[in-house]
Amino acid sequence: MGEAHLWEVEGSGSASPLESMDVSVEAIVTYTIGNGFFLQEEDADADADLLTSDGIFVFTGSLPTVAVGDQVAVTGTVAEFFGETQINAATVEIISSGNPMPTPAQLLLGPNSTDAEKEALEGMYFELLSATADPITITTNFNFDRFGEIEVSAGNKTQPTQLFDAQTQAAEVAALQQANSNNRLTVDDGLSGQNPTEFAYIANTSAGDNGNGILDAGNTFGPDGPTVRLGAEFDGPAAGVMRFSFGDYTMLFDGTLPIDPATNEGARQATPDPVGGDLQIAAFNVLNYFTTLSGTTGPGGSVGVRGARSAEDLDRQTTKLVEAMKATDAKVFALQELENNGFGSNGAIVALNEALNAATSGSFDVVEPTSDPGGFIGTDAITTGILYNGAVVSLLDSDTVVFEESSAATTVAVANALAALIGTSGLADFQRNRPAVIATFEDDATLETFTVASVHFKSKGPSGLDTIAEAADTFLTANAGTLSVSEIAAIETA
Repeated sequence: MGEAHLWEVEGSGSASPLESMDVSVEAIVTYTIGNGFFLQEEDADADADLLTSDGIFVFTGSLPTVAVGDQVAVTGTVAEFFGETQINAATVEIISSGNPMPTPAQLLLGPNSTDAEKEALEGMYFELLSATADPITITTNFNFDRFGEIEVSAGNKTQPTQLFDAQTQAAEVAALQQANSNNRLTVDDGLSGQNPTEFAYIANTSAGDNGNGILDAGNTFGPDGPTVRLGAEFDGPAAGVMRFSFGDYTMLFDGTLPIDPATNEGARQATPDPVGGDLQIAAFNVLNYFTTLSGTTGPGGSVGVRGARSAEDLDRQTTKLVEAMKATDAKVFALQELENNGFGSNGAIVALNEALNAATSGSFDVVEPTSDPGGFIGTDAITTGILYNGAVVSLLDSDTVVFEESSAATTVAVANALAALIGTSGLADFQRNRPAVIATFEDDATLETFTVASVHFKSKGPSGLDTIAEAADTFLTANAGTLSVSEIAAIETA
């Protein structure tokens, strides 16, 4: 095509109308990453069309030699890479440097935001604002430590089934699911490596800072240390570049996010409010505490191990857990995510108990809820358990409770019958409820009795049912003209 504007390259849809064509463009560099850079026309919406983006990613394949603020001329081939439009650069020429950033576009994030609005900003420098009265809020930090990613929304979001009954209010559930999906944006540090040692876009104003003002591995972590807290709020606009990556719209950010310290590191009280009582009990998820470091474990040795992969990692995990447990001063611990390898001498819960005793008064003991100390609870790789301080409370009785899912057998039978008809894989056991360990104690000081139940709620991991349903829909669409009435009826009935 020759010389083109960026909005012509991006087009108004999800893919470029110039895909596979050679083009020449000229614009301002707005962001650089390890294998390319982003370009944008000098003014947002230069073509007066809100459906077309005025920015684009230029793929160089290596660290680019340009800098933010450079005006550059690029020639290359237009391509789509996993849903993101880019120019695969053949030549890059710097025309001038030190140019001001283009006027940022704006994204008003909220329950009514659409992918089309985000797509129209792909490759562009933009300002993130809330479309509601609630501020931009950090709602997910699961991938923060590994990939430098957080998710933000306008205000906090609520699980639909927290408000609506899944069986009788399916429409309301679906509507809130869609609103939650609309109201989310990933914020990324722009680095492609895993497990970084610093997060330059998170300011650190805590007492644990090492002097550089950002969150990094050199900080002192503790009650007064740095954090990225769910519910932390932005107290001003944030500007970055929009890209589509791994199926998500993501803001690449440079600088430090405008996080209100009062809602982040300042949100935690120095000491909790007093709650009264004489005896403290703690629920404690030990996050896949496995003493089996490789191979399989669990009932019949049939499930893969999780957690630590070396003795060194296990020592680190044990030390951190014991320090946290000791600091609570709890006398009974209801534990979750223990390795399901019994309550005998080789059990993970026994190892944790021994480590806790070595760091405390030495009075803790393991509740053995089965008649066989080496026995398993449930069928999963992980289980629940209870530890108690025998110098303070006495164990009176213990047991396990398996929560049966009455519909599981019927669901599995129907799904597997459907899978057989369409020639796809069926379901394994649909049972997702984990057993609970329950124990009754007597307080030695007051002689009062109380019961503790360690419950790890139903796993929300994928069952595979949606895959079978999608396969059935695809099968019907592809074979509708060749199926007999009886075959279609059999599938629809299943």
